[in-house]
Amino acid sequence: MKVPAKGIIADLHVIRVAPRIGLCDEAKDANKVEKQLMQLLPKKIWGEIGMAISFLGRETC
Repeated sequence: MKVPAKGIIADLHVIRVAPRIGLCDEAKDANKVEKQLMQLLPKKIWGEIGMAISFLGRETC
């Protein structure tokens, strides 16, 4: 939609996979995971990275 993302999707797969690949600390709270990822990753990829991590989790978990 050409609208910049305001955050990163942090579903169950993102919560499980992001710590395993070293992107954030172990957390069970989606808001904490999202905030950690937002601090680490450039804003221009926020719209895509959540789904990319989620798909990786679906394929590997």
